[in-house]
Amino acid sequence: MPEEKGKKFDQDPMLKPNIGLVPLRGMWGIAQVMTFGAQKYDSYNWKGGIKYSRLSDAAMRHIIQFVEGEDIDPESGLHHLAHAGCCITMLLEMTMDRPDLDDRYKENVTVPWKVGTGVSCTEISAVKMATQSREAEERINAPKPPEVPEGPPVEYIKEGQIRR
Repeated sequence: MPEEKGKKFDQDPMLKPNIGLVPLRGMWGIAQVMTFGAQKYDSYNWKGGIKYSRLSDAAMRHIIQFVEGEDIDPESGLHHLAHAGCCITMLLEMTMDRPDLDDRYKENVTVPWKVGTGVSCTEISAVKMATQSREAEERINAPKPPEVPEGPPVEYIKEGQIRR
């Protein structure tokens, strides 16, 4: 195999993610829905901005249709999950570019499975982020295990006694 001599700074997975890991058929399905939308509305119409709730509601409606047993959207003839993926992709773009369109209700929403605990989504997220930060710091600062001395294998005879 020929040796690479050129430089390519693409080692940081967060700056240069491995796009090849994205499932191609899923990406293809989302592209089909985007093409359908371009014909129905206009190319890049969504870039004009859509409120978060409209996109999340549309994604959930398609997911519900799928969960209820309907695979194909009757209007487009395309898979409901491709429609949901399309909505979620546009919503993700909106969160990055259009925070002014964030119309979510955020007043200490209690997670349904934690009803009665008084724990809000915001508190759970804050605790989770703090825990992950603390765990990452502990991993970074953890003492390195002692080096194993070189030599013949160690044989244990009795607890506390070592013979070489």
